[in-house]
Amino acid sequence: MRGILIPLMGSLGGMSSLMAVWFGGRLVAVGTISLGDFVAFSAYLGMLIWPTVAMGWVINSFQRGRVAMVRLQEILDLPPETDEGGGDMSITELHGEIEIRNLTVSHIENGPPALHNLSLRIGAGETVALVGPVGSGKSTVAEILPRFLRVPDGTVFMDGHDINRIPLSVLRRHLGYAPQEAFLFSRSLRDNIAFGLENPAADEVERAAALSGLSRDLDGFPAGLETLVGEGGVTLSGGQRQRTALARALVRGPRILILDDSLSSVDSETEQQILDGLEQSTQRRTTLLISHRLTTASRADRVIVLDAGRAVEEGTPGSLLAQGGLFAEMCRRQEVEGSA
Repeated sequence: MRGILIPLMGSLGGMSSLMAVWFGGRLVAVGTISLGDFVAFSAYLGMLIWPTVAMGWVINSFQRGRVAMVRLQEILDLPPETDEGGGDMSITELHGEIEIRNLTVSHIENGPPALHNLSLRIGAGETVALVGPVGSGKSTVAEILPRFLRVPDGTVFMDGHDINRIPLSVLRRHLGYAPQEAFLFSRSLRDNIAFGLENPAADEVERAAALSGLSRDLDGFPAGLETLVGEGGVTLSGGQRQRTALARALVRGPRILILDDSLSSVDSETEQQILDGLEQSTQRRTTLLISHRLTTASRADRVIVLDAGRAVEEGTPGSLLAQGGLFAEMCRRQEVEGSA
């Protein structure tokens, strides 16, 4: 619409001036009007060109605003994802046991399945690494547990309860999720870490920052945890943003902690130090590690290997290396890439 209106209005102004010169010049030549009348008419015509162009801008702005409002209204009209009406309000506590039974799910309706007939079980307090090639469905599993992605009834369970029957407020209160790319607000580091908590204690925020490895960077910030960060965390490095997101997940003291490749922008040495701290604090916490760095998997009690949405291997890191399957092949490939 803008591509049509702006050139059209400009062309009309130029054509009107051209027609005035051509037609008015002939009238002056034959004496029908005086030269002063022609100059006055041309001046008035020039004064009308700008309002005509401005009218095109106004129409264009109106069209853009109308389209934007339609898109916004589609979002505003969506019902909130509380689902408390269908939840079992007697469920108030979760201990962290996770079970997936024959789950097939896709991100779009009638689309290709992201997970195909997947079954796995994670015991309460267990640390499990989920690895596999790109597109194998690892992040889809992470999106299912906080119910970012809906699943059929009778396929995903926590502590024996169908995940669709657990009240959403209870589920997310017991779950900490650190994605690879988390959004940070234009507030202080403390506020970003405590996001979602009503009255966070100062020592809890500081402890979460220490566990995530962020505290070692605080001396370089102008005001420590009170340092303001830009929208989206633009004033922080990629690793600092990820560690802030990890601290945000840890400050809640969750029974279930999901790390979805949340240390990919951190160097290997810092990652190992963070994992050392997490091991000491996750004795009774179920932890799901999703990472492309397979050295992270060595920290897990058990490794589940996904490929094309299916669980193809499962066992301890040592046993999977001895089998010489997909996990062993991925480890060898990373060793070659690291030495190249």
